[in-house]
Amino acid sequence: MYVGKHFISIVARPITVYPGSSAESVVYIDGSGVRILVTATPTDNCIQVNDVAPVTGTAPLQVRITITVSSSAKPGIYGIDVAVMDPRKGRTLASVRVPVYVLSSPTMTRVVEDIGKLRRLYKKKGIQYSIVYALDMLGMSVKFSDIKLLYQLIVGHKISNGTAGDLLKRLLKKGILKRRGNLYSLNVDLGTAETIIDVKRARNGLKGALKASTRKPGESAGRDVVEVPVPVKRALRVVEKLLAED
Repeated sequence: MYVGKHFISIVARPITVYPGSSAESVVYIDGSGVRILVTATPTDNCIQVNDVAPVTGTAPLQVRITITVSSSAKPGIYGIDVAVMDPRKGRTLASVRVPVYVLSSPTMTRVVEDIGKLRRLYKKKGIQYSIVYALDMLGMSVKFSDIKLLYQLIVGHKISNGTAGDLLKRLLKKGILKRRGNLYSLNVDLGTAETIIDVKRARNGLKGALKASTRKPGESAGRDVVEVPVPVKRALRVVEKLLAED
């Protein structure tokens, strides 16, 4: 936002924390010679703002916001609303919501700190593999709420319990995960899990290819569909047989 001839902007890092612990975020406020007042307000009463330092100053300014999360807080995505105010006129010059990721344990915290890698895996190999990769990094059993939170962090938006439940059902059905009580853990190693997921995709792709290969002579292939050559048809038959025996 422009204040007179000056521009004010905020850059803040997400806070990753677990119940009963404290953490901080460094907020960078860019500007040129503008006197400011900084406030920080939690979006939920399970989060307490302990300190904002410094509270006032002249931009550009680096501010540290320290918080404590209640020991009874549930894993989830919360936030701290940071506002940069004009101390003389009392108006807001700029604002941002700093994400607060409350996880179930310090181990989960370390995984989420590498969320960028999980997001890249998601774009390349899909949500099933990225969740399996995260569980392999953890090396421990987790609750439904943990997997749902990982799912949300990876895709970048909130999901329903039903969406998370469908994912778990698919991974359990494939034998990739196992469940004991309310805890989920890997039932196979990462390499085997990747193979199972890829084979499933191969089967789906094979069905489409075989459908094209069994089209009757003279039957319309439809728009933008290329006729499958005879040698490829034979190869598809072999692959189909191998997959059937798997």
